[in-house]
Amino acid sequence: MDTPGLTELHQATVRLYWATLDLEPSDLSRLCSALAPDESARASRYRSSQDRDRFVAARGLLRQILGAHLHTSPGSVRLAYSARGKPHLDDPSDLRFSLSHAGSHLVVAVAWSRQLGVDVEPEPSENLVSELADVVLSPPERDALDRTVQTERPAWFGRMWTRKEAFVKADGRGMEIPLEQIDVMTDPGTVLLFDPGSGWRQAAGWSFRTIPAPMGHAACVAAEGSGWPVEHLQWRLIL
Repeated sequence: MDTPGLTELHQATVRLYWATLDLEPSDLSRLCSALAPDESARASRYRSSQDRDRFVAARGLLRQILGAHLHTSPGSVRLAYSARGKPHLDDPSDLRFSLSHAGSHLVVAVAWSRQLGVDVEPEPSENLVSELADVVLSPPERDALDRTVQTERPAWFGRMWTRKEAFVKADGRGMEIPLEQIDVMTDPGTVLLFDPGSGWRQAAGWSFRTIPAPMGHAACVAAEGSGWPVEHLQWRLIL
């Protein structure tokens, strides 16, 4: 499937597509028709119609984006999952992708031959920051949070949280690595991992970028390598 106006994705580039998940019923119906049976079954299990519609929109738009880059129809895109639940293309293509959504906001990251992860989260409340700090933050990060001005704590926490989630998605091991054993305070984009035997060490081969996000949200993309350029695009629904 060729998409008018879609420029070629450069081998070194990480491209981010943003889209809304709140779509018209006719658009949702069109997207739903391209879903795989397991995706349709999963959609039917949502009790909330809004959650169901947003799931359909997220998977349908993901299929449109992948299909456009693979020059095939959205319904022909075959997805599979790793043992830890990371989605990937079930074919020999070198295209890699990651997606995340928060409320009505969807972001999809794509790149060639480069594992990657993306995350978007709403800015947490101060109560949630206090509740999750010991679970999400490393000891050095908790010290930094304690030194952060009260009004800036939610935004600061959101940046750390999305950096960790993006790295965990890219790395593919899921929650096998406790978030408090990941440190992402260092800029530009260095990930540190805690080894009980040797202390903190750099996660070689990975880097991250905090990226512009909708108001009241934080977002980050992590990927293999360093110095990769990032493109930001708004995805236009294919009718």
